[in-house]
Amino acid sequence: MTTRISRMVGFSVPPTMAEELDRVAEEERRTKSELFREMFRVYLTYRRIKRQQEDVERLDPLVRQSPEVTSVFPMIDTGSAEALPETARPVAPRAKAVDIQIGKDPDSPAAAEKPQPKKSMT
Repeated sequence: MTTRISRMVGFSVPPTMAEELDRVAEEERRTKSELFREMFRVYLTYRRIKRQQEDVERLDPLVRQSPEVTSVFPMIDTGSAEALPETARPVAPRAKAVDIQIGKDPDSPAAAEKPQPKKSMT
């Protein structure tokens, strides 16, 4: 006795949809089962994305709540639009002013070998 690796599923569709399914299967040289499996995978992806969007829509207002939330959880940024340009400003001019090379770890051994500027004893 052989064990099937797939399972038969039966369902009904309107006659016009059955005709369209037959036509598409013939055009693509695929079986109706292959078409159904692909359609179902596409639907599952759509469903997952839709649920993620619903989660964002449900959770976003909770994250952007009143100041009481930030007093309890001070690390939550409530999304102040005014603060955004300030935090996005380039750091290169300030880094250069304090003699920091961007992209280098100041705690690395190579940074420790850098000669320190000599202080004047006057």
